[in-house]
Amino acid sequence: MKSFAFVFPGQGSQSVGMLDPWGEHAGRGEAIDVAAEMMHVALQVVGKAMFSAEIGDQADELATATLTVLDHASRTADSK
Repeated sequence: MKSFAFVFPGQGSQSVGMLDPWGEHAGRGEAIDVAAEMMHVALQVVGKAMFSAEIGDQADELATATLTVLDHASRTADSK
């Protein structure tokens, strides 16, 4: 974790911060979409590391756009 904190300062606390709502969902017996949560964390890290940008509330929209582009790229590659 020390090397992660060195390369991406502040991301460790951001990742830990996402665990708070998970506890609330678990307390109510609700399911957690781990794939979506990991996509949000990945987008936060990439946005901060590459662009010094905070993704914040735009994570859902950016995740949808990212998955759409990846799906299109995959289908295009498969058709060749």
